[in-house]
This record gives sequence, C-alpha cells and structure tokens, in this order.
Amino acid sequence: MVSTVTISEDVRRKIKRLAALLDTSQSKIVEMAIDFYEKEVLGKIEGKKSNIKVRKVLEEAEKTMSKQDPDWARVSEKVKSSVIGIEAYISYRWAEEL
Repeated sequence: MVSTVTISEDVRRKIKRLAALLDTSQSKIVEMAIDFYEKEVLGKIEGKKSNIKVRKVLEEAEKTMSKQDPDWARVSEKVKSSVIGIEAYISYRWAEEL
C-alpha cells in the first residue's frame, strides 16, 4: 500500500542525500530510520519497563522473606543501611581472620 507523508523540505533533502549515498530508495531510508528507532529507542524503553517489573518482583520477595525469617530481615537492613557496599566490606576484611 502506497501512502503520502508530508515532511519538511530539510528532511526531504536529508532523506534524498542518504538514499544517494547508500544507493537505495528514499522509502528504504525512511524504513531503515524507523527500524533503527524501534530497535534503539523503543527497545531501551521496553528494557526499563522490564527492570521495573523485576524490581517489583524482588521487592515482593524481600517482603516475604522478611516476614518468614526475622534474622534475614535484620541482616538485610544492616546491609542496606551500611555506608559501604557489601563488596567493599568483603574486600576490606579479606584475609583478616588469618
């Protein structure tokens, strides 16, 4: 199906120049641009949505664990409220017991 789209003269010139450089049609340039946008921009947005879903699942799991195991909850709160991260703490204490 063929459609007509109105674009500015500046954009038309850019599409025409890219088509000439890549030895392809102007419609192919528009198609490539849309494909790129969907992959790069929309893909990142979808990735962020997935991260939000994962974060919610992890928060629910943490609530469940806190209710089931008060000792785990206590240690978890200490780790979250510490000034340094667990990785840094471990590296500072490395081989201390020797």
